[in-house]
Amino acid sequence: MKDGEVKKGDINTINGAIIIGNGSTVKGDCRAINGSIEMGDNSTVDDLTTVNGSIEVGKQSIVKEDVSSVNGSVRIDDGTLVEGEINTINGNIELIHVTVNENIETINGDIELKKGSIANRNIVVKDNNGKEDKRRIDIYLKDNSLVKGDIVVEGKHTTVKVHLLDDSKIEGDIINAEIVYE
Repeated sequence: MKDGEVKKGDINTINGAIIIGNGSTVKGDCRAINGSIEMGDNSTVDDLTTVNGSIEVGKQSIVKEDVSSVNGSVRIDDGTLVEGEINTINGNIELIHVTVNENIETINGDIELKKGSIANRNIVVKDNNGKEDKRRIDIYLKDNSLVKGDIVVEGKHTTVKVHLLDDSKIEGDIINAEIVYE
């Protein structure tokens, strides 16, 4: 999509990327299989989903529903609002001055909240469907970031370290994770 364009309806692709320009609006969902999604600055979309691809969201944008990735990372930039949840299965999550209204969830990805990011609900590390292979996940809260809910680890074979830096805070409980003050 070109800068400033408005699209009514969903955008779907297989084996290709979705690129949403600056100042654009998608009145629908964006779904990519075997491709990434790039969303420009000051843009709005309903929902972002990838399978085997990353998701990057620019500054001052709005995602009205969820951001979901299977086998890909999620990076969301300065001043963006995600009204739903963010979840990955095998991908890291990086939030830079972002507000997320619902849960942030992963199975096999590190999570990093930076520059005053706010998680209004929980951060959840889900179980990996009973697989017994040990794994370690790191959650970093930096630069006055805030988790208003809990940090919950559901997997029995997962070691999670929560790194609390730069006056960041967790208002809820930390369940089945180790906290490290740095």
